Amino acid sequence: TGSGILAIAAAWLGVRDVHAIDSDPDAIASATANVERNALGHRVRCEIGDAATLARPPFPLVLANLLAAAHRALAARYAALVAPGGLLVLGGLLDGEADEIAATVGTHGFSPHATRSVEGWTSLACRHAPLHARA
Repeated sequence: TGSGILAIAAAWLGVRDVHAIDSDPDAIASATANVERNALGHRVRCEIGDAATLARPPFPLVLANLLAAAHRALAARYAALVAPGGLLVLGGLLDGEADEIAATVGTHGFSPHATRSVEGWTSLACRHAPLHARA
């Protein structure tokens, strides 16, 4: 979650129950403070955790603003974190990395939904359509 900016934005845009997760206690402290500054403590929970080992039911929406190497490492894990039909939004990608990361998560049941590039950085939105759920 880093500073909590994506969690805060999600809450302001209408997501009612936001889980902001980071393995760094300093990031959680920063995110918690930012959530409180925005009076969103009733909708955003900041927790220490590791996406690679997080034991939770899948979420309908996962936002991850990480570098390409981290997205590569978590690609298979995203399939367990995002509910079938859910949306995975990946940020932190240089424009030249986006196609490769889209292909990587594609091998784990994600299909492109939307792409946006701003000043050399790309964000991808991918729909989770596991093989067993595809028609």
